[in-house]
Amino acid sequence: MTNISQRILCVDDDAYFLSMLRRQLGRTFDLTITASSQEALRIVQERGPFALVIADQRMPEMDGLEFLRRLRPMAADTVFVMLTVVSELDLVVSALRDAQIFRFLTKPCPSELLVGTVRDSLEHYRLVESEKLLKQELEAAHLKAVSALRVKSEFLDNISHEIRTPMTAILGNLERVVEGCLAECAYGKEDLRGHLNTASRNAGLLLQVVDDLLALSESKSARASLERTACHPCRIVADVASFVRAQAVNKGLAFDVEYVGSIPETITSDAARLRQILIRVLGNAIKFTEEGGIRLIARCVTPAEDVGGPYLQFDVVDTGHGMTSEQLSALFRPFVQGDASCTRTQGGVGVGLAICKQYAQLLGGDVVVVESGEALGTQFRVTVDAGSLEGVRMITDPASETVVTLKTGEKSLAEVPQAGLSRCSVLLVEDGPDNQRLIAHFLRVAGASVTIRENGRLAVETALAARDRGEAFDVILMDMQMPVMDGYEATAQLRGNDYAGPIIALTAHAAEGSRERCLRAGCDAYATKPIDRKKLVQVIQERVGVSPSP
Repeated sequence: MTNISQRILCVDDDAYFLSMLRRQLGRTFDLTITASSQEALRIVQERGPFALVIADQRMPEMDGLEFLRRLRPMAADTVFVMLTVVSELDLVVSALRDAQIFRFLTKPCPSELLVGTVRDSLEHYRLVESEKLLKQELEAAHLKAVSALRVKSEFLDNISHEIRTPMTAILGNLERVVEGCLAECAYGKEDLRGHLNTASRNAGLLLQVVDDLLALSESKSARASLERTACHPCRIVADVASFVRAQAVNKGLAFDVEYVGSIPETITSDAARLRQILIRVLGNAIKFTEEGGIRLIARCVTPAEDVGGPYLQFDVVDTGHGMTSEQLSALFRPFVQGDASCTRTQGGVGVGLAICKQYAQLLGGDVVVVESGEALGTQFRVTVDAGSLEGVRMITDPASETVVTLKTGEKSLAEVPQAGLSRCSVLLVEDGPDNQRLIAHFLRVAGASVTIRENGRLAVETALAARDRGEAFDVILMDMQMPVMDGYEATAQLRGNDYAGPIIALTAHAAEGSRERCLRAGCDAYATKPIDRKKLVQVIQERVGVSPSP
């Protein structure tokens, strides 16, 4: 089959000109000649488009512009060269304004000019077609990439759901055993309490592995989800220190926070991401330190000190066993651990520091190792861009403006405080029988009355019927992945029927974007499984205006 980029159609009632075309072009190109514009249209309809059409402006059946108007719907990309013996400016301007004609040739036309014009026209056609093909390939590649990301996202969502859903039942029922069994069971007593707390701690470690794997995937596309707002670095340090201090104390390690110089009252950054980075780096230091302690040193580097400022700098210094140069070279590579031997003493899958580095770079900084040596400990440095500090108050004594809660020892499952939901009516929509019983128990212990439905369709019917009776539920807890009708569709239907009551999403999907998807569906708040009953009760209190118990 002839390459379309070599196909030329010439339409002219001048026999001499057609004869010249045959001599000049017939041996090199796939040339079709006709003296009739009507015949030319029929040829294009039957044989398909040509790369180049050369047509006379003055023809008996129709002029060249009319022929072009009829030709375009059949051959949108064809290059059109017009032959004319006139030089009216209005004709040229009109034709060029519509970008319909590639070039004009005036008769008599020298053969060298004709051949050159044909070659230029065909090259133009090839360039246009190449650009179209490249665009199609790029669009196909984009669609393929989008599809791959969607498949990946769905896979991660399903993995999260399949692990977090049973973990809710495991952790929650451990709490119930501690609540009820220890008071009555003569066997074990404090030993049993320790065993249950150990089981809970290890279940939490398994959940942390899942969270790390999800976070690693999300961090590669987290730029779109960063929330750069005014945040308080001293408060972030206090929150982080309060969280990790208990881990250090449980291992018999010292933990100290130090400030060097003044710290800005606020910076422009993503507080949640910064908090995650510091917790992970500090947790890593505690994990690999057996004696001594860990220090968190915070300072603000201003432009006067470094042309790259202003930025916040956090040094995490530990007295652990340090790292070799080989271990340092692979430190921030995902799934690579400093101790990969069969006898390694620390758990994890080796993604925590990789996540920290990616998040820090998204925040305009980095995570690096300042120094490390075997038996000498390690110093990590976290930096993040502080944004403009113009007009921001500098705190000269940061330690005096924050209070770090000292947490000593491990929190027992039985020590989780109870909050009040007295006289609060809850519609719990959850398909898993184990989680139905567990979450309903937590809510009833807190004082709520609970109605349970196992799918979204029944939830919609129940909620609307209660509202129409004037007995609307104070809050709906909506599981988002259920049979018959999922929580997204159920929430959308409720909102579509003018249901105004608070709806809180319960989901085992912890991947990036899950919260936003729930809120877009019409939910007012979002809670992930495994359920933290204290946080769940607090979320309900915030939505229904119930005051917590003293």
